Amino acid sequence: MKFVPSSLSPIPEKGPLSEHYINLKVNLLKEHHSKIENLYNEEKNEYEKEALKEEALIGENQDGEPYCSDYWIYLRELEETHLRLHRYSMILATYAYVETSFDKLCFEIEERLNLPISYKDLKSDGLTRSVSYIGKVTKVKVDMPSHIWGKITTLQKLRHCIIHCSGDLSKLREEQTEKPKKTTRNTALNTDGLGILDKDFLLVDEKYISQIFEDVREYLISISSRVYKELASMSLN
Repeated sequence: MKFVPSSLSPIPEKGPLSEHYINLKVNLLKEHHSKIENLYNEEKNEYEKEALKEEALIGENQDGEPYCSDYWIYLRELEETHLRLHRYSMILATYAYVETSFDKLCFEIEERLNLPISYKDLKSDGLTRSVSYIGKVTKVKVDMPSHIWGKITTLQKLRHCIIHCSGDLSKLREEQTEKPKKTTRNTALNTDGLGILDKDFLLVDEKYISQIFEDVREYLISISSRVYKELASMSLN
């Protein structure tokens, strides 16, 4: 592969957390997602075509019942295994971008304000740690806009379920008796584009992935602009 100077790197994570680079990253995620979905859709259409063709040719089985093509089994495997795992990977990649973006914001806050306490000094980790740090050292309300923040926390739940339990809700440890409405299972049952497969496995529809891209885009542009505005005002005082 030809060498590309770092100044011309197409990797958006190397740039600042600006609207331009956020758009670049989200658009790359969308493009990658669409390519994989299109490949699977082509295969899906081919399976359906072959199944109908085979059933029309054979007609009935030896018991006189309508013949059921094995291509339907292949189609189910495609939808419930391959597509499911692909969408899991997109959730992980999207959440990882949110988490690393917050880390970047925390680092910039720490550097610009020359703070003695690093965000890495806090006891928690990941997004929880970054959110706590920003809340402690700035006046920025991380949970705003609230309609988007709720979707970010849902994304966080899905990420934990996939990382720790491979999407198996039955293996996920949660305080189900204390907060039943906030469990991941309840979230999956009551969120558009999410569902449950075979009683326990998290199921993600394509429309959920497409929507979460836009939610993350809107949220990161909002939070980064508010943090940078806050830093600018603090440096003037």
